[in-house]
Amino acid sequence: MQAFLQNLHISLYAARHEMLSTRWRTENFLKQFRIVSWSRFYLPLAGKAYYEFNGRQYTLQPGMVLLIPPFFTTRAWCDHQCDLGWVNFNIFSGENFVDLFSLYHPPWELPLEDAAFKQELFLKLVDVINNKGCSADPNLRAAAIFEAESFFRLLILPFLSAVERQHTKTGDLFFQLLCYIDAHLHEKLTLKQLAKQCNMSPTYLTNLFTSRIGISLMHYCIFRKLTRARRLLTDSKMNISEISYSLGFSDPNHFTRIFKKYYGCSPIHFSRNNVVVPFSS
Repeated sequence: MQAFLQNLHISLYAARHEMLSTRWRTENFLKQFRIVSWSRFYLPLAGKAYYEFNGRQYTLQPGMVLLIPPFFTTRAWCDHQCDLGWVNFNIFSGENFVDLFSLYHPPWELPLEDAAFKQELFLKLVDVINNKGCSADPNLRAAAIFEAESFFRLLILPFLSAVERQHTKTGDLFFQLLCYIDAHLHEKLTLKQLAKQCNMSPTYLTNLFTSRIGISLMHYCIFRKLTRARRLLTDSKMNISEISYSLGFSDPNHFTRIFKKYYGCSPIHFSRNNVVVPFSS
């Protein structure tokens, strides 16, 4: 576990704060933002809003911070107004694209200590990402990434400290399984194949995975394939057919149908109107 925490790297996708109204509710979210592959950090500045996931309701209000892990089905709403700050991010270990908060579940809601200092850090983070982080100068951009990650590490530290106390053999097992999935995204992954890797029955693994990660094992595999597809659509010159076959889909039409089902748009539309572009490299 110590080695795992020492090799963390952060990808920041968005940081902002807005005054929410009653229109901020799950029913009005775009389809691609209802179940997401990134974690969400919330720091309320004024007013109240509400989040519900994994059988519990959380009140977003000043004095508390909330972290929501990837993949969990959520419900969100605002009854009046709320000035809400948030960061969309992933924390990965080493070269593996396995999110820390998919593996370990700290208390998702914690008191905000040193509130004035943490709010100042958050506002600086928002400014760096939305102003300096968009620079065309690679040197300025690299400096902005370093600065933003430094601010965010201080904000997320209480959750990381809680994770460090949660080392379990089950966490290690899932880390190995998720690494295996990432290394075999080019294959047509099956439940039987993955259960064999864990020395478990398919039924037992499915139930355990769903309770821990928030979605079914095979659903997770599709999400990881589509996350890789988004990266390839953004960062590579591969066409739709090449991406489709590189991720183990039977044909480009099948890939396009699955992509549209999950994100509400075709891969071509996504590549032209990129939905989420990572701030961090």
